[in-house]
Amino acid sequence: MKNPSWWLILLQGLVAIAFGLAILVWPIKSLVAITWLVGVFLILESIILILGSFFNRENFAGLFILGIVFGAFGLLIRGNPEETLRVLVVLFAIWSIVSGIIQMIVAVTDKEASEAGQVSLLGGIFSLIVGIFLFAYPVATVGLSQIIFGLTILVFGFGSIFRAFKPRSA
Repeated sequence: MKNPSWWLILLQGLVAIAFGLAILVWPIKSLVAITWLVGVFLILESIILILGSFFNRENFAGLFILGIVFGAFGLLIRGNPEETLRVLVVLFAIWSIVSGIIQMIVAVTDKEASEAGQVSLLGGIFSLIVGIFLFAYPVATVGLSQIIFGLTILVFGFGSIFRAFKPRSA
């Protein structure tokens, strides 16, 4: 006996496959679209925060200022999502390199850490390598992450389709 909502699970799988394929075909464009949507979210959130500030006298200033900041970032992102994405990749690369160096220093100088220090050292090395790779190949790095994301969604979609047609036990 099939699940009575099997068609919804099938639809879920088909939608996931369509999105997964779109991400695989256009990895950078899909990431730019997601970045643009984050900008839209921030603008909507800013409107809600600003409106909410008028109903919350105790936190009026904080909510109002936060709403203005969210709105400004939202407009900035929406205005140029490609450039925003580049800036975020550079910031992540800097963070990855700095945190990797700090992790390695801590791992080497901490005399009491044995296995944990080795793991921290490996984590620091990995973080440093990721940061360098991000600086050297920012588009490839972002594209690769989108491909992994697209493949993950495809696997989910195919799993949903198989689940839709799987008979239920009575």
